[in-house]
Amino acid sequence: MRSATIIFFSLVILSAILFGSCTKSKNTPSVSSMLIGKWKLSSKGYDINKNSLIDPNEDIAVPDSAFDYTVFDSHGSGVWLTTQNGISDTLTWFTWSLTADNTGLTTIRTKGSPGYISLSDTTTYQIDTLSAASLRLTIIAASSGLNWQNYKKQ
Repeated sequence: MRSATIIFFSLVILSAILFGSCTKSKNTPSVSSMLIGKWKLSSKGYDINKNSLIDPNEDIAVPDSAFDYTVFDSHGSGVWLTTQNGISDTLTWFTWSLTADNTGLTTIRTKGSPGYISLSDTTTYQIDTLSAASLRLTIIAASSGLNWQNYKKQ
């Protein structure tokens, strides 16, 4: 009887140790779900000296009075909206998708101001930073080299 009691209490203690050490896994949001929403352009820039780095003098802050938004919806479409002096200047619709490794974002412009875009213009950006509050997209353009846009979530 005494050995059965010892075995029972040993199992209780072992169970408490095993189950007590388990922690709940944290659900990390997907890249896609983090992109969804309205983003305001906060700065942008071009690699003027072509050193493949974002130097402080190349990063240009967008004034708070300028309203340049990118909106990603959950169905893979979105809109770019630029407002200057309280007047809607440019409205461009696009579709978006992530690259297979979730580190790139491809946009295809589908509708907008003909003088501003060519329809079906496809661009793939590198996602350098993505958090609940900020997004940085970079691209290597043939004409200007490295360029980027920094956004803040609205």
